[in-house]
Amino acid sequence: MGRELDGEFLLRHLVSTISTASSGYVIGAAVGLILGLAISLSQSFYQTFYPFLIWARATPSAAIVPVAIAVLGFGSSTIVFLVCVMTMLQVAVTTGLALVQTKKDYLDVAAVYRFNAREKLMLVRVGANLKNLVVGLQAGLQSAIGITLLAEALSSDTGLGAYIVYSLSTFRLDNLWFALVAIGLIGLMFNAIFHLLERFVPGLSYG
Repeated sequence: MGRELDGEFLLRHLVSTISTASSGYVIGAAVGLILGLAISLSQSFYQTFYPFLIWARATPSAAIVPVAIAVLGFGSSTIVFLVCVMTMLQVAVTTGLALVQTKKDYLDVAAVYRFNAREKLMLVRVGANLKNLVVGLQAGLQSAIGITLLAEALSSDTGLGAYIVYSLSTFRLDNLWFALVAIGLIGLMFNAIFHLLERFVPGLSYG
């Protein structure tokens, strides 16, 4: 690993963390949204799978990640898979609960206007809960970053998580603090993206 705050740090560690977290997050968020939609449309599916998703999401990541790494092995693909699964759980639970709890008044109006199933789903359920869906996506992103750092610390020689462990073991506190600042900047960058969405997408502003 790079011992100094130079280009090697940015190339091997910062870029690696962003790439891994982003890849797992995008896939996990997409699957989570689809699963959440399925949960809201089928009562039997909701009763069967939703309790399991709640249990899985509530299980601490610190308990899941080491076991998963021991079973699946070391490597970047394992980290991406873990990020994908944890993001999916976060987004699916939030999306499913939000859509299931759509106000009955909205559904009654849709029935009066004879909306078909697709219109009820997209215009009524999704449209009325757009803010909650975005909250779920934000929570999933936070989870993705945390899982990435934890998995890197346990099973990788690249990424900010691994770099933090290395800095601690070699007593390089300057590099440790630099890595923590970099993690904060990553969070601010992704948070800014959601704030831009709130400004330019109708129905997302909390103001």
